[in-house]
Amino acid sequence: GKRFSVSEKHPTAAPCRAKRFRRKQMMDKLMLLSVIGYAVMIVSGLALSGGMVKFWILTVGYMVANLGQYGFYLIMMISLINTVEYNEYLRGERDEAIITSLRPFFTKLASAIVVAVTSATYLIFGVTGYTNQISALEIAEAEKLAQIDTIVSSIQPGQSRGLLLCLTVLPFVLMYASYVLYKKHYILDEDKYAEVCAELEKRRTEAK
Repeated sequence: GKRFSVSEKHPTAAPCRAKRFRRKQMMDKLMLLSVIGYAVMIVSGLALSGGMVKFWILTVGYMVANLGQYGFYLIMMISLINTVEYNEYLRGERDEAIITSLRPFFTKLASAIVVAVTSATYLIFGVTGYTNQISALEIAEAEKLAQIDTIVSSIQPGQSRGLLLCLTVLPFVLMYASYVLYKKHYILDEDKYAEVCAELEKRRTEAK
């Protein structure tokens, strides 16, 4: 296929944009964003009583935490794809199909782990019994909503707090572990990537 120059393929090759949107700096901001979101969820979940105010604060916290997570994931995906050039730089091979196929594989694997962890959390804190009761309701909508409220209100505080902590602390710990590994061990930053692409371009020119 068509070969692209560094500036065509990678927008961060432009110095002004590269200085402004460094990936590792963005990682710091996205990590902080997720911390704020999870903190809002934990504080509101533990400190506030039930009601719509608590619901909306939890929802906003969840949205903020997920915004940080999805941005984090996007940077990781870009970083993974950039290793195509790095592999060519080291070994002279462009294994694009193999490298790019890792992303959907890891996405599916992560989804399976999320389902397994969520199910295990529900079982550990005895929440499955309440969700099964709600699923079994086959009555008129108004009456169903009233019975759902009754079932939800019967959940013990320890169960809801345990569930909240598992659904906030555990994702944060895993995200933070990924953040530390990326910051310490991922060497293919914007400058290094531009250097690799320039060297590859030089080799292609010499080969011609």
